[in-house]
Amino acid sequence: MDDETRNIIASAYKRTESILLQHRHMLEKIAEELLLKETLNYHDMKALVGSPPHGQKQLIEPLQFEAEINEQAGIAPGRSQQQSPPLPED
Repeated sequence: MDDETRNIIASAYKRTESILLQHRHMLEKIAEELLLKETLNYHDMKALVGSPPHGQKQLIEPLQFEAEINEQAGIAPGRSQQQSPPLPED
């Protein structure tokens, strides 16, 4: 079991290193821009390295995201996860 785990980790490390070396020029661009700006958003990244390889990112508003998550969790619209259910009336 330990050997199998070690092999999986070693393989993942080698693949990661290969990908980083393959795209080193992009990483250097990103690093240089981060020295100028503290954070980079999606549009900054797209300008630096191009569009994502798996298609455009779909940007959604935070309220839309929360509504979709609540719908998937079966929470009624207008309620949040932090709200307690209503108390039964006497």
